[in-house]
Amino acid sequence: MRMKWVFILTLMLSAVIPILWLQQGCNSSYPSLTDMAIFTPTPTLQPDIVSNFESGGTAINPNLVNYIPGNAGFTDNIPTTSPVDGVIATPLVQSGIGYNSNYAIRVEATWSDCATCGYPSAALSANLYSGTTYYDLPLSLTGIMFYLNIAAISWTGSTAPVFSFAVPLASTIPTSGGGTCTGSECYDHFNASLPTTVTGGYILMTIPFSTLKRAGFGSSIAPCSQTNIMDGCNNKEVMTLAWAVASNDIPGNYAVDFRLDNITFY
Repeated sequence: MRMKWVFILTLMLSAVIPILWLQQGCNSSYPSLTDMAIFTPTPTLQPDIVSNFESGGTAINPNLVNYIPGNAGFTDNIPTTSPVDGVIATPLVQSGIGYNSNYAIRVEATWSDCATCGYPSAALSANLYSGTTYYDLPLSLTGIMFYLNIAAISWTGSTAPVFSFAVPLASTIPTSGGGTCTGSECYDHFNASLPTTVTGGYILMTIPFSTLKRAGFGSSIAPCSQTNIMDGCNNKEVMTLAWAVASNDIPGNYAVDFRLDNITFY
């Protein structure tokens, strides 16, 4: 019986001594949570997000469903030749102006309209195509939303400029611009109106695709629908998402400063 207890005590000591030795090597304590390296992975953007601009750049989210490698990302444009004299500020993506975040994309522009200047506008485009490969917008998506901040807008013309969101298709972009349009339907894009008053901060704009309409000045783009961009035909040829403030050939001087953030399909 005595030998049995000696054997058991020997086993217990053989287990305790290594533990005490390990604790001594660690200063007799376990490291605190603040001393431990905590790995935080870089967040992955969801496949319905076009961009939240937190990279600080103008690229389209590479996880976007049906993403096309080689697309031009976000670009801006305003006519710069006399007599329009358009000036657009840079950089395009700026820090410290985001919606509950750091970065957002900004269009700050001034221009003059001479009534025969060819409809100048301050435009921002999310270019989703590459060459003649066009973005295939999934039928499972029903609209687009984004946060819009109109920091300033002014004009000396007789009417306010028009602010719009549009979805140019290959069938409404001329061949000279990479599309397939050769008739009067060119530039008759599916579009929706945006506010032109100063918002004083970000507001959420939610635009169902079903509300987008062509102006109707162009000829039919059959077999695609005139009024339904998601008819299973139009959605096969999306080239860009476009925001533009246009003076529509109304003589005067114009200035605008607007920002966009968290552009997302839904």
